[in-house]
Amino acid sequence: MKRQAFVVMAHNRWEMLFRLLERLDDSRFDVYLHIDADSMVPDGVMQRLESGFSNLTLLQRRTLFWGDVSIVDAEICCFAQVLASGREYSHIHLLSGQDLPIKSNSQIMEFFNAHDGQEFLEMVDDLTIAHVRCVNIFTRDFGYKPGRSHVMYRIRKSVNKLLHALEKMILMHKWYRRRIDFRKGSQWVSVTPRLAGYIVGRREEIVRFYRRSFAPDEFFVQTTAWNSEFKDYICDKKTRYIVWERKHTPHPRTFTVDDFDSLTASEACFARKFDSDADSAVIDMIYDYTEE
Repeated sequence: MKRQAFVVMAHNRWEMLFRLLERLDDSRFDVYLHIDADSMVPDGVMQRLESGFSNLTLLQRRTLFWGDVSIVDAEICCFAQVLASGREYSHIHLLSGQDLPIKSNSQIMEFFNAHDGQEFLEMVDDLTIAHVRCVNIFTRDFGYKPGRSHVMYRIRKSVNKLLHALEKMILMHKWYRRRIDFRKGSQWVSVTPRLAGYIVGRREEIVRFYRRSFAPDEFFVQTTAWNSEFKDYICDKKTRYIVWERKHTPHPRTFTVDDFDSLTASEACFARKFDSDADSAVIDMIYDYTEE
C-alpha cells in the first residue's frame, strides 16, 4: 500500500495539536507541519515538536492572514515540500491543528489506497461569486490580528465593503473572471500528488489570480481541478465531518461528548474541530474508538 502524507496547518491550541500528532504517529504516515509565523510557540512546545515524533517534518513558517491569498500560497508551498520528499503517496491530506481522524489508521490506509487516483474535494452549492470576482484593496484586514490598529482595521474593512457595493452596482467585475467556472468547498482536502503537482506548477498564476479575492483558500483547489483534466477524478464521498451550526458563520462546531455517536456514525475519515481545553473527554473517546 502507498503511504499517506498529512499537511497540518496550526497556529495555537498546542495540546490539541499534540493529540493530533500523536494520533498520526504511524510508520505508514508522514506528517508535515506548518505553523503560522506570527504565532508565539513556547520553547517547550518547539522542543517536543522537534524530538517527540518519528514521522514529523517542520515546514518553513509563513505569515498567514485569514481570508487572504497568503493562505493559498502557504498551502501550495506545503504541497511543494511534500512532493520534494520524493516519497510515493496515494494522497496528501490537508488538516488543521484541531482535526482528528475518526477512523483507524488501517481503515484510512485501506480507504485511500482503494481510491487511488481520485480527488476528495468537498463542493458546496452556496457559492458567493462576489468573494472571488470583486476586488479587495485591503485583503489582509478581514481577520484582525492582535497588535494591529483596531481602528484602521475597521476603516479598511468598511472601504472594502463600499468598493464591493460600487463594483456590483456598475457591473465592473474583472472581465477575465467572468468566464471561469468557479467551484467552492472546504479548505481541507485530500488530493493526489498529481493534482498537487499540477497546482504547484501554477503557483505564480494562482497567487496572482486570487491576490485580491476574499477567502480564496475555499476556491482555488476546487476551481483549478474543475477546470482541468482532474474534473473527471473528483469523488463525491465526504472525507471530512464538519458541522456548521449557523449558515455563513466562520467557525464550525467544536465537538463534545454529546457528538460522539454522530462522529462514529459518520463515514468520513476525519473530523473538525476539537479543542482539548473545551472537552478533552471526547478526544479520549475517539482515541479509544480508533485504537487498533
